[in-house]
Amino acid sequence: LSFTFFFLILMITYVFFVNVTGDSSDTQQEVENPGETFDYTVPEVHELLLTEDELTAREQTAITRVLENDMVFFRVYIENDDFTIFNKRHLLKEILIHDDVLSILDYDIESYEALLEHFIQVDLDTDTGIFDIQFTTGDEQLNFDLANAYYAALNSEEIEILTDRNLFFFDEPKTLTSSEEIESFVAETDVEPLNIMNIVYFIVGGSIFGLVFGFLASIVINIYKKQISIIYNLSLDNKDKVINLTRVRDSSEQKEDVIEAISYPPNVKRAVLMEEGSLDFDAIEDNEMNKNIDSYHHFNKIKPDASLDEVVLIVKINETSKKWYETQLTLIKGNNIPLKVVKI
Repeated sequence: LSFTFFFLILMITYVFFVNVTGDSSDTQQEVENPGETFDYTVPEVHELLLTEDELTAREQTAITRVLENDMVFFRVYIENDDFTIFNKRHLLKEILIHDDVLSILDYDIESYEALLEHFIQVDLDTDTGIFDIQFTTGDEQLNFDLANAYYAALNSEEIEILTDRNLFFFDEPKTLTSSEEIESFVAETDVEPLNIMNIVYFIVGGSIFGLVFGFLASIVINIYKKQISIIYNLSLDNKDKVINLTRVRDSSEQKEDVIEAISYPPNVKRAVLMEEGSLDFDAIEDNEMNKNIDSYHHFNKIKPDASLDEVVLIVKINETSKKWYETQLTLIKGNNIPLKVVKI
C-alpha cells in the first residue's frame, strides 16, 4: 500500500510539473540574458530559417514573434464520406505542403517552398473537429496571398485525397482584428491543460504501477530480510498447526490470546520456544500459567529426558530472525515432535 501511494503521488506530481514547466518555459527564456535582444526584420527571419545554423531559445522566440505578426487564417471542417470527422491534423499539414497541392496553387510558390513548413500551421479544436489553418510569414500581404491561394485550392476539389470528403468553410481568410477574437484564438491553440480525465488516467496508472512494483519490491525485500515477514514461508507440513494472531498484534488482549493459543488443549505436555529478546510475557517466562508448559529460547535447552507431546514456536513478525526459526524447525522436525506455530 505504501508503494502504491508513493508512486501515485510521484506520477501526479510529475504531470503537474510537466504542465507548470511547460507554461513557464517562455517566461524563463525571457529572464535569461536580459541584456540580449533580437529585433529581426521579416527578410532576416526568412533567411535565418533557410540556414542550418543552430539557434538559441531566445533567437527562436524572436523569430516566432516576427512570423506570427499579422497572421492570417481561415477555419474549415472536414467530413469523411462515412460522415465521421476527419481529425488528422498532421496529415492535413502534410497534404497542404505536398508537391501535388503546390502544383495547383494559383500562386508562384517556388521562392517560398522551402519555408512552407514554418509558414503554414494547422491546429485542431478537438471538441468541434474544426481546423484552424494559419499562415505565419510575418508579412500580412504574403499571408493573404498564401491563404487565398490555399482557400481556392481547397474549394476547387482538385486535391485528390480530399475529393471524397466534404469541406465546410466557416470564414474566408482574415486577420485577428479584435482583442476578443485574439483571446479566443489563443485559448483554442494553447496546450491542452491538465483535465479531470488526465488525473483519472494517472491515478489509475499510478495505482496499478504502485501495486505491481510494490508487490515485486516486497518480495525482493523479504527475500533478503533477516527477520520473518508476513509473507515468509514457514515450511510447515499439513499435520502442523498454525495460529495467526497478527491481526490482534497491537491489541491490549494480545497477551491473553497468546497464552490461550499456547495452552490449548490442556493436559498436554509442551515446550514453548521463543527467540531471546523477542517477547516479554512474564506469565510465559515464569511458567505460571500451566504446569505442563516449559519455555525456552532454543530447542537444545530442552532436557534430553523430557517427554513432550507438542512444541510451540512463537514467531513475532518482523522481529523473529529467520536463522533462529529455521534452526528450531530443523531440530523439531528431526526429533519428530508435533509442532504448533503461533504468529504474532
